[in-house]
Amino acid sequence: MGVTCLMVVLLAQAAPEPRSIAPREVEDGLTAVKETTVPASVDLRSDLGKRFRLVEARLVVDGQELSHRLAATGQELETQTRLYDGAVRPGLHAVQVILLYEGRNKGPFTYLDDYKIRLESTVNFNFQEGSRPGALEILAYERRGATVTVEHKPMMELKSAANSGATAAVTPTAR
Repeated sequence: MGVTCLMVVLLAQAAPEPRSIAPREVEDGLTAVKETTVPASVDLRSDLGKRFRLVEARLVVDGQELSHRLAATGQELETQTRLYDGAVRPGLHAVQVILLYEGRNKGPFTYLDDYKIRLESTVNFNFQEGSRPGALEILAYERRGATVTVEHKPMMELKSAANSGATAAVTPTAR
């Protein structure tokens, strides 16, 4: 009986201790950690309709492209659209937005045909678990002023109502 008790004690000590890291699920025979996610959305509003038309919009989060919209030749994208509606991991993420505009001629002057303006900005955004859904707004607008050149008129801001630390403005680069 003493040998049996000793064996039970040794086996109990050799057994791995249960860990409580995260819920696990099995996929294709491999064990993977099930990640929690939070709802997130990214909305775009472009108010550059007079002189410029939006022809391309890209959304990249942590180096991975989540949305790429491209207008057909001679057409333009919608001025208000949702670029992303899904889920992301909680935590800090680098959100990059790239907008491409082409000049739109109004009246007899055709000099705007040659303009291609690229707006690009990156902002760090913290999606927090247990809080309200993460919502990022992109606003493209025209800078006012008689001394502002045409290629410097387009501006873009990335804003979050829930996260005051996630605001960025960008100056365009002309191509």
